[in-house]
Amino acid sequence: MLIRDIMIKEVVTVDKSYNVKQCIDILFKRHIGSVMVVDAQNKISGILTERDIIRIISQDTPLSTPVSDVMTTNVKTISLDATFAEARELMRMYRIRHIPVVDDEGKLAGLISLRHLIDEFFEIIPSTRSQF
Repeated sequence: MLIRDIMIKEVVTVDKSYNVKQCIDILFKRHIGSVMVVDAQNKISGILTERDIIRIISQDTPLSTPVSDVMTTNVKTISLDATFAEARELMRMYRIRHIPVVDDEGKLAGLISLRHLIDEFFEIIPSTRSQF
């Protein structure tokens, strides 16, 4: 099973000019666990996750802080043609819950999320895609 067949195709993105508060609002309103920070060419600059938000709050970082100052920048990515087993191993090895999927040019193409995989596997959220 290839990542391209199970990834989230509509990834929520922001640019580095967004602040932490704006990103938290997006996470809350969209019921998602991360936003991808991308540049003008749709290449990943960073990721802001729920775990990052906990760190930011615990360190009393002002919510007006630009996301570029607090995002995770060493983002692990996976290719469209990678397998589910490769994604699972990346998540296990790096203890991460979100893996951006990139195309051959390094542009954001999708997202693999642990929550999405669990929802799909247990059919928590009905899907129009075939089940794996």
